[in-house]
Amino acid sequence: MRRPRVVCAAASLAVTVCLALTACDRTPVADPGVDYSKLGVPVPSPTGRHATPEPKVRPPGDNANPSDQVLFDLQQRVVRTAGVVAATTARCAGGVITGTVDQTVDCTVTYQGLKVTYQVEITGGTPTFSWVAITEKSVLTAEGVGRAYWAKHGEDATAVRCDKMPQKRLVPLGKDTDFRCYHMGSDGWVEHAVFLKDGGISFESTEPE
Repeated sequence: MRRPRVVCAAASLAVTVCLALTACDRTPVADPGVDYSKLGVPVPSPTGRHATPEPKVRPPGDNANPSDQVLFDLQQRVVRTAGVVAATTARCAGGVITGTVDQTVDCTVTYQGLKVTYQVEITGGTPTFSWVAITEKSVLTAEGVGRAYWAKHGEDATAVRCDKMPQKRLVPLGKDTDFRCYHMGSDGWVEHAVFLKDGGISFESTEPE
C-alpha cells in the first residue's frame, strides 16, 4: 500500500506547485491601443462539460505493485498538464521499484512521441511507501490550453482567443511560455499569460505590479 506525497516542482527543486488549474484573481487592464479581437485565433466553444483529462490506463488499486502506482501517477500528471487525453506509455530505469527501500530512479512518460523524464525519489517502508517526482519540462498543447482557458473564463465571455500555439511541444514548467490568451468580459478585454504546472495549466495576469 502506498502513502503518496503529492509534491511536484518546476525548474527549481524547491518550488512546490498545486496540481490544479489556477488563475490570478486580479483583473488585468487591457491596453487601449491593442485590437484584441485580432490577436491569436478564436477558441471554439467546447461540447459538453469540461472534465479533468485522465490517462488511458486503468488506475491502480492501493494494493497494486509500487511500479504501477508510480507510473500511473506520472502519466496522470503529464496528461493533465497537456490538457488532452492521449495514449501514454511509461517506464523506469535504475532497477525495480520495490517500495520497501529508499531509491532514486529516472522514469519517462511518452505522450504522443514527446518524452517527459522525472527523477523519482522513493522513501521505502512496510506496509506503506511514498515518493516525490521532479521534472523540469512537460507537454504544452494548443488544444489543452484552449480548453482550460475556456473552462476558466469562457462561460462569462463574449469572445475567447489564444495565441496560435504548436499542436504539442515540451516547455519548461513554472515559467512564462510567452503565449497569451484573451477574453472579452463585461469590462472589456482581459489578457493572461500561459504557464504550465506539473499536473495542470495556469493563467496569470500580465498587468505589471
